[in-house]
Amino acid sequence: AEPESVCSLLSVEFILQRDVGLNVVVRSVGRLRIVTINSAEPFISALFTGVDDEPLTTAAQRSYLKKQLVELLVLHDSCRLLRERLLRACLEEGKPLVVELGDDGDDEDVDVNGTVTWGHQLTRPDSGFAKPFEAQLAEALEAFEAARKKCEALPVTLLGKVHPEDLEFSVATMLACACFPTTTRLAAFAELDSAQRMDTVLALLAEQQKVLRAKLALVVVFGSSSSS
Repeated sequence: AEPESVCSLLSVEFILQRDVGLNVVVRSVGRLRIVTINSAEPFISALFTGVDDEPLTTAAQRSYLKKQLVELLVLHDSCRLLRERLLRACLEEGKPLVVELGDDGDDEDVDVNGTVTWGHQLTRPDSGFAKPFEAQLAEALEAFEAARKKCEALPVTLLGKVHPEDLEFSVATMLACACFPTTTRLAAFAELDSAQRMDTVLALLAEQQKVLRAKLALVVVFGSSSSS
């Protein structure tokens, strides 16, 4: 699937009215594919259909993904702790901390709260590596279920019926991709094979772990040499 063909079903979590405009906190709770755009003014009106990952058909598939999910949790936690150590080391040495997000030319600075900006959008401070992944996953699954209950009251089906374990794999892999640049996030969002997305996430996290270890070692070595 092309990334542009899949869009988010958003749940509005918070609205803050400003003197000019407003701030809105939203959470993606599902995916939709646009079939036809009926009009663009004054608002976009379109025909769309719900999108879910391809169903897992065997116990062996679920068992394999369950093992990979454990690996994801370990890698994510390792990256989160390495980032914290890198931040502390840089602050102790009085060095600015710039995290390269990477592969699409949209490198951005990450502040001490882990907030990343892309244009006018702002990720939640607890997204990415700034919060334990298990806590993020639990919150995301809870939000998904709340959105499902709301959708059940609508005259159309927006969210399909998904096996609980399959849902956990889908949400976990998409959530983990929020740690990475826009291009990667969109590609993962459009991917309908949760096993393929899991492979992508594990490769990205493993590479991130190597980079963070190398950066931390450089800061420690050069910091030690400059202080001696």
